[in-house]
Amino acid sequence: MKKTLLFCFALLAMLLPASAENTGLIYGFIKNNMTKETLMGVKVTAYTGTTKYQEYITRKEHTFNYIPGPWKFNVPKTGGKYRLVIEKEGYETVEAEIEVKPFKKSEMYRYVQDFYLKRKPKEHKIGEAVVRATRVKIYHKGDTVMYDADAFNLADGSMLDGLIKSLPGAVLKDDGEIFVNGKKVDALLLNGEYFFKRNNKVMLENLPAYMVKTVKVYDKKSIMSEATGVNMDDGEYVMDVNLKKQYSIGWIGNMEAGIGTSDRYLARLFALRFTDASRVGGYVNLNNLNDNRKPGEDSEWTPAKMPRGLISRKVGGIDYLLKPKNTTHRFQGNVDVSYTDADNYGETSTENYLPSGNTFGKSMSHSKASSFNISSDHSLMIRDRKGQNNIYLDPYFNYRKYDNRSNSLSAMFNRNPTLTIPGNGLLDSLKTMHSPELMAMTLNRLLSSAKSDGHKLSMGTGLNCFGTLYANSLRLGGRISYESQKDNLFDRRTIDYPNQPGMVTDFRNRYIHDSPNRNLNYNTDVAYFRRFDSGTQAYLSYDFGQRIKRRNYELNRLDALSDWAENTKHELGELPSERDFRLRTLDAQNSYNQHEINTYNDIQAHFSTNYWPRNENSKRRWYELTIALPISINHYRLNYSRANYSGVTRRDAVFFNPSISGYYSWKEQSRAIDYRYELSHGIPQMTNLIEIENNADPLNIYLGNSQLKNYSRHEAEITYRTSNDEKEISFSVTPRYIIYTNSIAYGYVMDKTTGVRRYSPDNVNGSYLLSMNVSYARPLDKKKLLTMRTNTYGHIDHGVDLIGLDDGSAPVRSSVCTYWGTERINLDYKLGKHSIGAKGYLGVGHTASGRKDFDNLTLYDFNYGLTALLQFPLDIQLSTDLTMYSRRGYANRSANTNDLVWNARLSKRFAKQRLTVTVDGFDLLGKLSNISQLLNSQGRTESYYNALPRYVMFHVIYRFAKQPKKK
Repeated sequence: MKKTLLFCFALLAMLLPASAENTGLIYGFIKNNMTKETLMGVKVTAYTGTTKYQEYITRKEHTFNYIPGPWKFNVPKTGGKYRLVIEKEGYETVEAEIEVKPFKKSEMYRYVQDFYLKRKPKEHKIGEAVVRATRVKIYHKGDTVMYDADAFNLADGSMLDGLIKSLPGAVLKDDGEIFVNGKKVDALLLNGEYFFKRNNKVMLENLPAYMVKTVKVYDKKSIMSEATGVNMDDGEYVMDVNLKKQYSIGWIGNMEAGIGTSDRYLARLFALRFTDASRVGGYVNLNNLNDNRKPGEDSEWTPAKMPRGLISRKVGGIDYLLKPKNTTHRFQGNVDVSYTDADNYGETSTENYLPSGNTFGKSMSHSKASSFNISSDHSLMIRDRKGQNNIYLDPYFNYRKYDNRSNSLSAMFNRNPTLTIPGNGLLDSLKTMHSPELMAMTLNRLLSSAKSDGHKLSMGTGLNCFGTLYANSLRLGGRISYESQKDNLFDRRTIDYPNQPGMVTDFRNRYIHDSPNRNLNYNTDVAYFRRFDSGTQAYLSYDFGQRIKRRNYELNRLDALSDWAENTKHELGELPSERDFRLRTLDAQNSYNQHEINTYNDIQAHFSTNYWPRNENSKRRWYELTIALPISINHYRLNYSRANYSGVTRRDAVFFNPSISGYYSWKEQSRAIDYRYELSHGIPQMTNLIEIENNADPLNIYLGNSQLKNYSRHEAEITYRTSNDEKEISFSVTPRYIIYTNSIAYGYVMDKTTGVRRYSPDNVNGSYLLSMNVSYARPLDKKKLLTMRTNTYGHIDHGVDLIGLDDGSAPVRSSVCTYWGTERINLDYKLGKHSIGAKGYLGVGHTASGRKDFDNLTLYDFNYGLTALLQFPLDIQLSTDLTMYSRRGYANRSANTNDLVWNARLSKRFAKQRLTVTVDGFDLLGKLSNISQLLNSQGRTESYYNALPRYVMFHVIYRFAKQPKKK
């Protein structure tokens, strides 16, 4: 331990510069003289005498101590006099003389003053010719990727999600996650600020695309980094959606109502109000679509992403941001409320890979679930005008109440039952079990029904105080969070073994009371920061905290009571009237009391150095290097009672989790490399260290393993990108690897007579993931009307499991390697307001293993098609796509499908384009099926879900904007 600490501090000392630079940073802000709003896009030029010294342009994404848009210059510490020329289009130019007094020895930056600009009187010009140039879709400003929203043709009624799907290099996942050139976007911002933080879908599904001016992608520094002036490498990779000027002041809104076939409906309202010092937004969305397809969009949707189940959602929320004038304080937050009803039906067929012959499974489930959710996040930042002293508070609150009902049927077979009973007849035969041939191959059958309800409450807050004096900063902080959950579950399960007539049917009537189930986490930390020059800084931090978990899980076997057994007349969800029924029916083997505490002491040494030219077009090279050397000292203690066991389990662990990351660019930012490496460690779940059998599910029995070791994970990634904004050419490549050591596999031994599996965790080595992502885009003609985009992806996923048979031998190592590669190409032709596109996709997956009994499998998934967006007279628009989706390589021929899917939207605009009427048609040819396929190292799965892929919907959309009267 001591050697590790000495090594960390020695390495940190070597990295620190021997002497500080002889320059310091001066800064201030440019503001509107009437509104006192900080102005962006202001050019500030510094002169010494008549010689130009430096030039700087203020931007929202450029911040100082978390305050956006400062002007700043590096100047000699000896001080001097400078003449500043401040210019912005639409404002009168200001010239000012400033005198910088000599810096103190440890002083690295200094606030000078703010300047105020006055608007120019408006000029009225008559008879000017208008020249329209082709808009550039993507360009770069420094390390920021910029997308011009007006350069993309979108269907009428498109929301933000439709715009993001069309951005070169951007991928939008179904759950709202966004990736740009393979890198995950951590946060989605609106005009540089959080908007319904933690919930991207609010903006994606409700913000109309026509309001957007630009979309920026960049690395945003964290509050801590900005407040201390030290790059702590804890920022976020953000996508910043900037609205057009006319939608960034006053009231804006969008209303939509829709009704369709199969009882489909949609109603939503989105509204925003902006002032110079505030923003308030709200939304309401009611629908039962459970579908994110949009006609005419070029997306990654495939039949495998068919929505599952019938879901009705009612959601709404309010978001606010307050920035009091003449202060640098900030208050923001949001409240979300939602109610969801779901009706899910599914059928699944499985094949499990085993050393001496595979087993097969068939199951059916039908569930209905409802939930009510309310969540609230807030943040308060109080700081001085210079931004050097800050107090930051971020409380949150979440509550969820839920109610579920379900019925299911499942069975396991020693050979493929579909060869004997094809089609849908298998499930009907399983219910009656009259076929002798079916009985002979059925290892087990499970029929169950369940009812559950419960609620979950979570809340917490963090408090951080930052203070800065010259080059030194100090942070004191802490965080506390609390979570409480209560669940009540009733279920009835009947298990029999048709091919073993002598085995007794197992009936269980169970009541599970899971309460209290509480988690309390808290920590307090202190950090000291030191800036050595304008680009080199370091900090040392100490963090103490505890994670405390208490849980009382009680399983009651109601079937132990005479009138609650197999033929009981009591309704599911009823409880016996006897006061002591819980004592009489307690299943001690599968009930437990848990009290777990993790106490940790974290020490971190952190170093970073960078050079960012003040002029974005500088030809000098930009670089950044960050090294973090954290040590985590952990003590784990588990008090656990179950069956005849009652004891304490302890484990101590010291983890060294170093990381290194950096950025390097050259040729005016047209070439760049990002890189990072991380090492992380963890321990197994403490309950897995206790060797007590859990047989609550007689078909799946679990046993702990006291010999489990701690695990580790190595991850490295490097991205190279090159771009030519003038020619609109971009290229990026990202190789990545993840290697696991002592990863935990839940190996199992199967009894091939009954199908019962006995699971036990164990450590395995050899699991890894290697991947490569390549993106390329460019125009194919001189006028840049025809563009091409390609994305190539490949990975090798080597998974290791432990599988065995109940023949007295231990589980054997099962290694399965899955190779997956994809190629996607898009051609887009834009002619005025019209656009036509062609697309193609090929995915090839190959699964292989060295096991003798393993059948290697190669699957092909490909599609190709056309998209079109056509404008007609009278403000009529047609948006459509036609795609052939194909799959090959499946043993079941019915899974080798060709689905020709045609979607279309026809729209008409009225009332000066404020009112739009649309008709959407999905799967107009009726070719989609509800079947999906899945492969992993333990087997293959084919699933069917209830869904309505084919429907027609009629929409009416109204948009409004009201700007304040000009004074």
